[in-house]
Amino acid sequence: MDIEAAFSALRGRSQALIILPSPMTWTLSERVAELTIKYRLPGASMAPEFAEAGGLLSYGPQREEAIDRCAVLVSQVLRGAKPGDLPLERPTKLWLIINLKTAKAFGLTVPESVLVSADRVIR
Repeated sequence: MDIEAAFSALRGRSQALIILPSPMTWTLSERVAELTIKYRLPGASMAPEFAEAGGLLSYGPQREEAIDRCAVLVSQVLRGAKPGDLPLERPTKLWLIINLKTAKAFGLTVPESVLVSADRVIR
């Protein structure tokens, strides 16, 4: 797959990107972050690796919490619970990671009210 061709095709058609979570976007976080800067498309992802690799921001559930909760649900099913009877669960903790280096590269100013609510700010 030619990721750069996809970014090139977005030129002039999009103003920003939401990068959906998948094993591919996790493993290619650095390349995707690099291309968002090259093609001037600020991006947000649920994966913290994206902001850590140079993307503008990451906002989403703590993966470890989601895995732990999944294990609990699997355990209940293995003990005989019907999957349809289990309650729908939502994450209790969402991480916000803001990359100020990238914001500066885009000429964006992140409001102080957003910075103070961030779990991590990359300067």
